[in-house]
Amino acid sequence: RVAKHEEHTEAKAEAASAEEPEAIPELIISEVEEKIDAMVTTVMREQLSDGDWQDRQSALQQLQILAGQRLEGECPITCQEVEVLLYLVKQSPGYGEAHPKVASSLMDVVQFLVAQCPVCNEKRVARGQCVEKRIAAHLIPDMAELLSQSKTRFAAEAVLCSLVERHGRTFVFQQVYCYAKPPSGVPIKTLCAVLEWMSMCVEEFGVGELSMDELVGFVRACLNSVNPNLKRIAIATLCMFQRCTREDLHDRAVRDLKSVLVTNVERELKKVASQTPPHPRRFVRGEEVVPLADQPRADVSGKLTPDLLASFANKDWTKRRDAMQRLEDILLGAHKHAQPKGVSPFISALKKRLTDSNKNLVALALHVLGVVGASLGPIMEKTVKSVLPPMLACLNDQKKSVVAAVMEAIDAWVEDAKVPLAAFVPHLPEP
Repeated sequence: RVAKHEEHTEAKAEAASAEEPEAIPELIISEVEEKIDAMVTTVMREQLSDGDWQDRQSALQQLQILAGQRLEGECPITCQEVEVLLYLVKQSPGYGEAHPKVASSLMDVVQFLVAQCPVCNEKRVARGQCVEKRIAAHLIPDMAELLSQSKTRFAAEAVLCSLVERHGRTFVFQQVYCYAKPPSGVPIKTLCAVLEWMSMCVEEFGVGELSMDELVGFVRACLNSVNPNLKRIAIATLCMFQRCTREDLHDRAVRDLKSVLVTNVERELKKVASQTPPHPRRFVRGEEVVPLADQPRADVSGKLTPDLLASFANKDWTKRRDAMQRLEDILLGAHKHAQPKGVSPFISALKKRLTDSNKNLVALALHVLGVVGASLGPIMEKTVKSVLPPMLACLNDQKKSVVAAVMEAIDAWVEDAKVPLAAFVPHLPEP
């Protein structure tokens, strides 16, 4: 009973840890200074703050060599020592270093130390006490600030991405939110650079476990700015988030925005609705990579309303067109990876439109049937018997656009939906 109670308590603690940002303790400066004195010579400390840029650069290079020697020695460098050295270079020469060569050497040291920091193997470290995470929490705001400076931008991006690889997207992004989310007083230039890094990071790593509510909330805070450049970058970042997730971000993004801004957001989101999500190129430590085909399909049934279905048979041809385009938008919004729930009546409605008096709508219906096939996948084999004959009948149409639409739809079923060619054979007309 006691063992079960302990397991339950641990599970609750882990759940709370996943929901709330970790409280990271501040460094105890007196302890850090003692460790610096034990690791670094007085001469090197003086050179790090010397007025001659060449002396500062030389001291940084020596510091990196010193850390490298520890890695190769019998007593490898520890997380605590990495923390101490990072604190040292932050104080002198500091991240505000004006000389480009010294700034470059400083970032080289930071990148080296972050890359070589030992992985924390303690599974039951008290919350907020992991030195590896404490290093990251203190480093992230500094790197976010350096994103806006041309001489340090690329190195800061590399450090932040290395931290994502080690600690996951959520931990790093939460530290960024705390530092930069308006009205934090962070300069507009820095906010723009932070948004661009977030966009790049999501493209590189994928959305993973990130909360879309938090991501969109950060972007919305930036959209409320009067600065046009920040608004433009915020919309572009929102579009990248939309590309990388099957969740529809529209409603959350435009809530309470001014009508002109809503129009701009909607226009840009529509441009990316049909784009395939980028395949992640980098991964978080210990994260299992799930192929797209094995990922959960989006449930779009809530958007497939009776009113939308009724519009397929509306006497006004523009209403019929709009209904088919709306169905396409819904499926594209799910990145063509949707559950079949609620789609069957719409397949029947599209089938009826194959005999529409408006030939442009026939071609559109065929196109959308191709999108439906690509979205639902192999399960479309069950509909071949009922839908394929009227599709093939359209091959006799005199309009070339209709004939081309038939072939494109069948290609989508075979190539994207993976419906086997053998499933089509019994339904082909005899010669």
